[in-house]
Amino acid sequence: MSQISKNNKSRAKFREILNFEIENTAIKNESFRKLLKNYLEEYYPIFESLGAGWERHQNVRASKIFIKLIDEFIRNQKEVNWNNFCNMMQRLNELVQERINIRNVAKKIREMIIKFYMYVYENVPLVRSDIEKFKHLLIKNEVNYVIPYLEVRDAPYYYTNFPKDSTPENIFQLFIDDMEGKAPRLVNIFFNTNNPFLYKLFEHFTLYCIQNICYENSFVSKKESINLLKTRAFYYLFEESLKRTSLIKEQKCEEWAILKNFNSLDIFNPLTFMEQYQFFKKFDREVNYVSFSSAASLIRFYLYIDDLSIQQTGKSILNVGTFSRDILFKSRMLKYIELGYEILVLSPFEPIPDSNKWCVLPKNKDKFISLSSKNNFFIDFTEVTNKKFQNDLKKYVWNYKDSQARLITAIPRIINFLNLLDKFLKEIKETIPLHRNEINNLDDFLLKYRALLKNKKTKKGESIKEGTYMQIISQIKQYLRFYQEKYAIPELTFQYLKTKSVKQEGGNPFDAEDFIEIKKAFLKMKEDAKDKNELIEAELANIIFSLSCQTKLRQGEICNLKRDCILSISQALGVGEISYISKTSNGERITTYILLEDIQLIQKAIELTNEYNYEANSDYKDYIFLTTLSTKKTPNQRIGWMHFKYRFTFNKIVRSLYKSGKIKKYYEPNDARDTFIDSAWKQVETGNITPLVAANIAGNTERVAAQSYRKQLDKDYLEITYMITIGGIDVDGTIFETEKEINQLQQVASGAGACNSDDCIKQKEVLVRPVDTDFLCMTCRKFVTCTERAAIFEKRLEMYHEKLEEAENPNEKKYYSALVELYATYLTKILQFSKENYQ
Repeated sequence: MSQISKNNKSRAKFREILNFEIENTAIKNESFRKLLKNYLEEYYPIFESLGAGWERHQNVRASKIFIKLIDEFIRNQKEVNWNNFCNMMQRLNELVQERINIRNVAKKIREMIIKFYMYVYENVPLVRSDIEKFKHLLIKNEVNYVIPYLEVRDAPYYYTNFPKDSTPENIFQLFIDDMEGKAPRLVNIFFNTNNPFLYKLFEHFTLYCIQNICYENSFVSKKESINLLKTRAFYYLFEESLKRTSLIKEQKCEEWAILKNFNSLDIFNPLTFMEQYQFFKKFDREVNYVSFSSAASLIRFYLYIDDLSIQQTGKSILNVGTFSRDILFKSRMLKYIELGYEILVLSPFEPIPDSNKWCVLPKNKDKFISLSSKNNFFIDFTEVTNKKFQNDLKKYVWNYKDSQARLITAIPRIINFLNLLDKFLKEIKETIPLHRNEINNLDDFLLKYRALLKNKKTKKGESIKEGTYMQIISQIKQYLRFYQEKYAIPELTFQYLKTKSVKQEGGNPFDAEDFIEIKKAFLKMKEDAKDKNELIEAELANIIFSLSCQTKLRQGEICNLKRDCILSISQALGVGEISYISKTSNGERITTYILLEDIQLIQKAIELTNEYNYEANSDYKDYIFLTTLSTKKTPNQRIGWMHFKYRFTFNKIVRSLYKSGKIKKYYEPNDARDTFIDSAWKQVETGNITPLVAANIAGNTERVAAQSYRKQLDKDYLEITYMITIGGIDVDGTIFETEKEINQLQQVASGAGACNSDDCIKQKEVLVRPVDTDFLCMTCRKFVTCTERAAIFEKRLEMYHEKLEEAENPNEKKYYSALVELYATYLTKILQFSKENYQ
């Protein structure tokens, strides 16, 4: 048999098989059947050329599936449209996911569908103009499914180059040619909106992302990032998320009109962002795939339209009221927005918000923007089990006038207190006793509450510190004071919340020898630096350490300095003026003068981090002390804040030096400031400067310095603090080491000490004239006290000093001045005794 006869026979066989498939379809339109058969004629020679192997079998199989898809969606020429093209492609995607063996022929089937459409375009004039509108969208490749197609919600509508329910006008086509190692290709992105303004906005935003946004993942190019599932989901779901915002809900009957007709950025604001963000985060959780975040695209979009609004109108759509665009850069803030927290600033003159979840920002925006700020905090009032107590707490917070930083620690403790109180009241079958003036129940509870606190354990199984206990009691007391009049709480009730003062131990300034060793270790970091980044980091750590020891700025205030902080420099005076946000300035920028050498250190830090500043994102761009950071999630270099890295470095150095015995004490980073303040006040003690000058240099009065930053009190400290000369009164009493040695004796001077005599040897003085018993006993050689009673002397010294300052009568002043000197003299002896016996 000739070759021609063989080919004809083979072709007839293929025609018979596929015509049989066509005849068994539901297609009734004869002209369309004929069109389909004629189209398949061009494939028969191809089949013949493949021989009788596996490849021919696969092609015939692909043709059968192609016919079934046509049969399922198209019955005549008019139905050869974009909608049915997408339906067939999505059905094919489903088949590929359901039946693995179809994957081998999916590309061939897709190609046959595209060629069929072009065959119809060329041979059926009736539908040519319609196909003309979308023929450029008939591309061969489909999306690469990283996440299984069937596991993604609404995947056929956006996780594809051929989205269901789309129109050619909704498709944005992108040519990806920036992926190294991959051939250029076209992709179709579904901009799911019929609003021309929003479509144009999406288009411009896409081009902006391609041109401007840098991606940490080096495996994804700028153009390829637009093709990712999370970006496609953003474009598809954006309008749906907008429909669910309050703006649309308030005008139900007009929602479609609003979305169809809006033509400006006025529709967008902080509230729409927060509600859309919650929508996208919920969707991201549903997808539940690593690194999937459609919400990230929303953030980029809002930052883009905010810039656009500022360019066009001079107004920001995000910097409105308490909201700030900086919030979009802070993951912690976004987390709470996702959870439904309302962002607000406490304002007692306005109505209390109805919402039960508050994100409270400081009144000064600079305080929030400060990277070290902990003054923005979050309250979930639903954690209070009793509704009435819940509303009480809202009112208390809303009207709070003290430092917001104190409120942050108080809130969880007050919530715990109120829930325990509610439980207690339920147990005794009383509803809300306070408004009924049944105070006895509150008194009982306060006794129980104090006992619970005393027995409370930390996570490490330790009892809470006395200072923490007293702070909690003080916070509860302040809360109850707020409602004292409303609930008629008697003064007697507050006696159950009395606390004793705790002696403040002072600071922990560096010893001179220890300081030298620590400074050497910081300098050695520069010698050991292996590359440019390590050298810069070492230089910055040295600068922060030096500024901590040489200025009154705290470590956080130094690390938070902005690049424009230097306001002026005077070479003649050798000083410069800087601005900074202080821990105690409530978010306001304040100024101070520092020495020229310290100004030069700041200038050097600015110069060292110029390159980092250029690379940093807007969250860090304004700050001086920047460094390179890397984590497991982001191994590539990125720029971050130096604050935490410095603390880690300092602690590492001190730990190493302490273990090796090179320093005598263990220090914290903040002890550098104690050293500066201690040095300033020592200049007063030696007569080099006045107390007023020292207070200005150190930023603290002597009393605060002694209590918080300096070494423990000694004679010089006491004389400076209380403006007295110790030594004017002779005291001959005896100091013992422990309480055991004096507690069996007769107690005198209101508990300050005891009498070591069976009979009063000063009885005659009492008979001659009235004598103050403190003077009588404490100036007696038989008076004894111990080191454990030092706190009593400190307390009395403080008390009599306050009375001295309040006194107006000359005799009163003389009396209290003598008492102050008497107690200070004994306190000096006690401190000296401790120093000699315990060191």
